[in-house]
Amino acid sequence: MPILGSRGGGAVKGFGLTSGQIAPPTWVAAPDPAFGSSPSGDFTDMPLTGGADGAIGVGCFNPGPGQSQTAGAEFDGTSWGSGASCPYDVFQSGIFGDTSAAVTMGGAQRPATNVLSNSAEYNGTSWSTTGSINSAKRGTAACSGLEPSGLMVGGNPPAGGGGATNQVESYNGSAWATETNYPAITRNGAVIGETETDIIVAGGNNASGTFYSGVNSYNGSAWSATGATLSAGRSNIASFGPTSDGLFAAGYDGTSPGDVDTVEIYDGTALSSGTTYPTAAPFFASNGSGTAGGNASRGGGYVMANNGPGVSGKSNFWIAE
Repeated sequence: MPILGSRGGGAVKGFGLTSGQIAPPTWVAAPDPAFGSSPSGDFTDMPLTGGADGAIGVGCFNPGPGQSQTAGAEFDGTSWGSGASCPYDVFQSGIFGDTSAAVTMGGAQRPATNVLSNSAEYNGTSWSTTGSINSAKRGTAACSGLEPSGLMVGGNPPAGGGGATNQVESYNGSAWATETNYPAITRNGAVIGETETDIIVAGGNNASGTFYSGVNSYNGSAWSATGATLSAGRSNIASFGPTSDGLFAAGYDGTSPGDVDTVEIYDGTALSSGTTYPTAAPFFASNGSGTAGGNASRGGGYVMANNGPGVSGKSNFWIAE
């Protein structure tokens, strides 16, 4: 991430921490993207994932004509440029990987409002279709991994715009397989970790308006509660880092307006407060316009708010150092 995408993705620069040290990030404003036929700076519902050399995203929603896009974007650590296009138009999909190898899955299309089971792989240059996920969904609650392996948790199935699911699927480089169901019916949660056998999922919400604060771990076969809880239930959280030093940033808590700037850091056992995010905003850590990337030492990462109409001209892309 989702970041947070969001993989446990890529660092901009490291903290230089010794083992066991946890430090809050310093937030540094970075340029907002402008690409393709979308309005300048509009990055609505595009998932991002990162590597040490930057971040990539693919598929978005253009509110002008009200339709999904194939557009891709790439951040090189300094500026944004156009990236490789998705083989199909999509928004609100999931993503994991880095700038040299990534996978995107699920999502939706408009104006037809189709929910997709499509999946595509990125080889550092272009996207190509790969095996479909077993159950079509958008708004994936959490996805993480380093291609060719990854995990996706929950999401919004085709049954309706307010739906959610506890389905979990893993990817092996060519095909998706079902895994043990998540303990809650959820969407729009956040994930840290880099392999499907060592994952932490936090937050999320269900179709009834319940916002979760629980933090659960997955070992490749079973889910268990960690005993840690977020300071308040919320969804649409940006996240990145390993399970021993991960970061959860901002989100939406279901109130009005509901956008929060809370940052919390997980050390493998407990959560502690981090440096407040500069802009109270919701994110889609694994599926939408917010994400994160951080390396295995949480050296840093990328976080972006939903940069759609109404927030244009506002710096919504930040680097955590």
